[in-house]
Amino acid sequence: MQICHGLYLSCFQRIKYPIKFLWFALWGIFLSSCNKSPETEIDYLIGSHSNLIRENCRLFNINPRVYASIIYGELKNNYDEWDRFDSFRARIGMDPSVGFAQIKVSTFMWIEDNYANGQYISKSISKDDLIDKMLNDSINILYSVFYVRLITDKFIEKFKREPSVKTIASYYGKGIDYYKGENLDSSYFNQAGKTSEEFYISNKLIKKFPRPI
Repeated sequence: MQICHGLYLSCFQRIKYPIKFLWFALWGIFLSSCNKSPETEIDYLIGSHSNLIRENCRLFNINPRVYASIIYGELKNNYDEWDRFDSFRARIGMDPSVGFAQIKVSTFMWIEDNYANGQYISKSISKDDLIDKMLNDSINILYSVFYVRLITDKFIEKFKREPSVKTIASYYGKGIDYYKGENLDSSYFNQAGKTSEEFYISNKLIKKFPRPI
């Protein structure tokens, strides 16, 4: 009887995650028919975090409109209803982009492994701790602004000039952590970078994130 009980538990452990994922997927399909347009939702999401964004951009000397443009491009091109399951996917070992600024789990880990200093970036004690930090908007924005600073600095070091919004946003999505400085291309851009540039020169959220004079 005890053996049968053990087999039952073992089988249940194997199927509980697929069952959960199926339930979340069906719920996501339902929610997708009820939500506001993605663009309106993204505008609200970024605008409602304007104070946190400005505060963290001040720490790392990043123009808040540059950062907001980068995140807008990332969300507009890569965010959809399935991202509601990112934290679940991360906890079962996948590498999705998680949280407000849609940073990949592997990138978040790379930042901690290489730049943890106890002041702004601190080492997570476990994988679950790291994912919990990614789901915390304050920490997620802090790490992502720091990441934008890293991308900017790497380009300044190689090309002796500030990279464009389009370039930073393109490498934000592509992943600067996978590239050494000599492999960076100042002419590279992708759709996220193009969208970020369009946001930057537009008047979207201009009162919350004005362009520098």
